[in-house]
Amino acid sequence: MDKETKVRLLKESIKFVKEHLNQQGPLEYFVHHNPLHSLEYLNFHDAIHEARFLYGSNAYMEIEDYYFIYKQGKITFKDLVHEIKDFFPSLPLQVSRASSITAPILGSCLLSQKQMGSFPKSSQSQFVQKHIEQAMRAQKSQKSSLLTMQVEFRSRLEKRNIHLDEWVAFYLGHILSVYFDSGQAYWPIDYQDTMLKTIKTIFGRKGWFSKPWKKSFQRELMQLDADVNIIEAIIGFLDQLSILPKHYPSFLFDLCYRQKGWSGFVLYLEKFPHLLYSNPKIKSNFQEYLLLLILMEKCLVTHYYGTSQLEIRPKISKRRVSQPKEKAVNYALFLLKNLGLEGLELNEFQKSLLDQVCQMAIHLSLSESRIWQNAFDRRFTNEFVQAVRENTKRETYIQNSPAKVQVVTCIDEREESFRRHLEEVDSGIQTFGYAGNFSLNIKYKGLSDVHFRQLGDLSSQPEYIVEEVCVENNRKPRLTENLLRKFYIAEARLLQRPKDFLFGWLTSLLVGFVVAPHLVLKVYFPYYEDILKKYLNKRFKSQPRNHLVAKKTDENDIDPRDKAEKIEGLLLSMGLHTFSDLIFIVGHGSHSLNNPHEAAHDCGACGGGRGYANARLFALFANDASVRKELANQGFIIPETTTFVAAYHDTCSDEFVIFDENSIPLTSREKLKTLKTLFIEACKRNAHERCRKFSDVSLNITSDDAQRHVIGRANDLSQPRPEYGHATNAICVVGSRTLTQGLFLDRRAFLCSYDFKSDKNSGYLPGLLNTIVTVCSGINLEYYFATVDNQTFGSGTKLPHNVVSLQGVINGTDSDLLLGLPIQMIEIHAPLRLNLLIEAPLSTVEKIVTHHRGSFSRLTNNEWIFTLVFDPEIGQFYKFSKGNFIPMSLRGRPSDCYLSSLHAYRGIRAFSHFVQIESGVQPC
Repeated sequence: MDKETKVRLLKESIKFVKEHLNQQGPLEYFVHHNPLHSLEYLNFHDAIHEARFLYGSNAYMEIEDYYFIYKQGKITFKDLVHEIKDFFPSLPLQVSRASSITAPILGSCLLSQKQMGSFPKSSQSQFVQKHIEQAMRAQKSQKSSLLTMQVEFRSRLEKRNIHLDEWVAFYLGHILSVYFDSGQAYWPIDYQDTMLKTIKTIFGRKGWFSKPWKKSFQRELMQLDADVNIIEAIIGFLDQLSILPKHYPSFLFDLCYRQKGWSGFVLYLEKFPHLLYSNPKIKSNFQEYLLLLILMEKCLVTHYYGTSQLEIRPKISKRRVSQPKEKAVNYALFLLKNLGLEGLELNEFQKSLLDQVCQMAIHLSLSESRIWQNAFDRRFTNEFVQAVRENTKRETYIQNSPAKVQVVTCIDEREESFRRHLEEVDSGIQTFGYAGNFSLNIKYKGLSDVHFRQLGDLSSQPEYIVEEVCVENNRKPRLTENLLRKFYIAEARLLQRPKDFLFGWLTSLLVGFVVAPHLVLKVYFPYYEDILKKYLNKRFKSQPRNHLVAKKTDENDIDPRDKAEKIEGLLLSMGLHTFSDLIFIVGHGSHSLNNPHEAAHDCGACGGGRGYANARLFALFANDASVRKELANQGFIIPETTTFVAAYHDTCSDEFVIFDENSIPLTSREKLKTLKTLFIEACKRNAHERCRKFSDVSLNITSDDAQRHVIGRANDLSQPRPEYGHATNAICVVGSRTLTQGLFLDRRAFLCSYDFKSDKNSGYLPGLLNTIVTVCSGINLEYYFATVDNQTFGSGTKLPHNVVSLQGVINGTDSDLLLGLPIQMIEIHAPLRLNLLIEAPLSTVEKIVTHHRGSFSRLTNNEWIFTLVFDPEIGQFYKFSKGNFIPMSLRGRPSDCYLSSLHAYRGIRAFSHFVQIESGVQPC
């Protein structure tokens, strides 16, 4: 084959590998995403089927788990029958004059697994077994697509108990952890203009490698020219390994997937290089990484195998999931017994009949997980819609006059309970929800920060550069700010010095006895240690008054019209028309100790960061007189008496912080004092509701003790579960608060405020849905897949995790980089697809699904999410199914009604049913 063809095939193969590798960025930017994003063009279940062959995954729960859920009443027999009818539209299937296979019979078949395996041997059972084996073998032989094939070139080495993956993981991780280090190492490295050149500079020195194969790797690495053509070099090494061009895609994907952590990490940073604020000298390049990986593979194979000329044989992937032959046989025998056809003579007619039964049994065995999952999803969807429908019949909390105070939080489902408790402590509080970056994509640096970080949509460049600076009433404000920065830098360097052998020994010897009491306090009494730390910080290390300075990324000032556009768009789309004197813009985040995945608990809309900077900037824009004037010119008037106040809610410790209080008018200071007590009370109630999910906390705990517990939990070095994050998500509501206010949703719902009446020509809705669905479905699907198959899509237990290069985690000291969520974050999660409920005219949503391209339309059409519509003009609910919106006719008992949220969940550790909460101020 000529060189140009090989180059073209290699580039196509690399593109294929990039598309199908799971990607994850640095820990600082841990943002949830769909692990099967490359398969979103397929139907959800088809993608799961394809992922079996691509990743060797099993993306459904075990059948025993579904059976347990059925016993709990979360799936009904009616749900199973409905999904069976939907999957087998040919039912009932007539197999004889007197017998036919119906959906209820197949439902009974699925439920009879516990009794299977006791069928006596007979000529009929032997025929069934033989027939099913032949049929399944025929199906297996048809599966030979690109995704199901890989090159198996290691069989001989593995027979000799030589596993190359372990060697590659250790030494590849050694090299890449040095290159991608962002401050963990004691010595800095001299970065060159490319990744390959830097690695050659570091690892080309003598003494780095001792084993023969590693010396060979080092020698071949140094022989590469400084300006080597990477593609040609890869082809050269593939030729030496005797890899044929037709095997490029499967070989390269298999090679990268064996080190999927580092492969996905390198690929992510190549795609988003602007995120490397902590070390901008890093230049991630996937092709150079691939060259290193192939070279290492070649040196290992040559060393252990004796030559790089391997015997290459195409072979079905070892990651392939075996087909359930035994189950199909049992299902066939069960059907024959229930049809009254057991033990008949095997004449030609009966063989034909048996063939029909066997085919049905095979289809049922291959699709049973799909049916169970759909039934699980269906039951939850129906219960949710039924609860919302009942809630819309109640007298709502619509406020004809301005509320006492208005609070805008993130859409995060953890804020659902916080908003609910705020409304319960004072019915005069009106709450709204919007994506936690508040439409601001910024590059931010706080007073104590060493470098900038992005807070917003990571797939695009930030719009504004925002910096926290000291206020101008100091004589030398810049000096104060610089001294503060120098203090933090000196503190960081002092903490770095113990990595030096001599200094570390002296520090332990001289300071160890002094800090021992503090360490004991921190380990055994984390709550009191936190109180002491806050007191000392306030007493000796208080930050000066500060404010934000914002510019555009081109260093120009921000035009008031741009600010006004941001403010008007957000407020209009939420339906915020009447304004109270104080409007709180509440960002959120999560603080916990010894938690590498802390960013996964922070705000997803802020790129895994904390949203207080975005909240402060939004309030700054909204309070700007020039912005108010610009808004008034456009007919959008915000009263002069209205002040926007930035705040921050810590979802782990349930603490509430208000920023820039000095900017609040004196006339509102007394009101602010009252509001602070309400926020504190809401946080206590929220902490109490959260604590019921922790198995080590008594269900009889008081709200005061609950808040002390969550604060201590957030500051506990030994706590692997500081909070459960998004482990309750299953719902997203895009609409007015009246749909869900007074409804106990048990922290399961993302709540995004949207007023279709304010959205002229539905201009906001398409963009809003694409943004919301990207964030919420990413969270939902990452939790789904990490729950059903944590080995493939998660990172296992936290206990052996170690942070490497401040970029990721590994198991122990020599594993691949671990992707996904740890077990401790998903252990209470129920794997349900997201139910997206939109309050808007049906015709509007239909147009968006049909004519707008984007994540919302794609995920809706392919059933990755369930899209529901409540058309308020006619009061009807619809569900999208098979390309159309179908009216939902639900029959169910009215929701129970409780005095307060406390009464709804008291004594219940598991998920509660959706129930109604009475209005008004209720005691906790």
